[in-house]
Parts: sequence; C-alpha cells; structure tokens
Amino acid sequence: MIGPVTRMEVAQAVRAAFHGTAPTRSEIVAAARDARARSEVLSILGSLPDQRFREVRDLWIELTEIPVGV
Repeated sequence: MIGPVTRMEVAQAVRAAFHGTAPTRSEIVAAARDARARSEVLSILGSLPDQRFREVRDLWIELTEIPVGV
C-alpha cells in the first residue's frame, strides 16, 4: 500500500517544471505527468490556483496540508 502524498514526492514530480521561467499550474501538472507521478499527486497539483510559481517551495503556501514526510 502506498502512503499519503508528501512534499518530497511532489517536489520530485515537479522538479523539471522549475527550470527557466516560473511555471503555471498547467506546466507544473504537465511536468508531474511526464515524471509519471501517481494520480493523487496530479489531483493535488490540479487544485493549485491558476498562477505562476517562482520555485517549488512556493507550492507549500497553497498546499499547507501536505506533510513533509511520513
């Protein structure tokens, strides 16, 4: 059984989106999909506001309920 989504899992899934310009929600989700993130991660990322994020840690402002690890 796979556990809950963690910040580490999200960060690994979206890493590629944060090279160059600040990515949009759509670009972040696309990067996670390309990284073969599990559906739970994609769902969480899809709930982000439609804006640009300068760096991965900016996601935690919106995803406060996601634990760092298990």
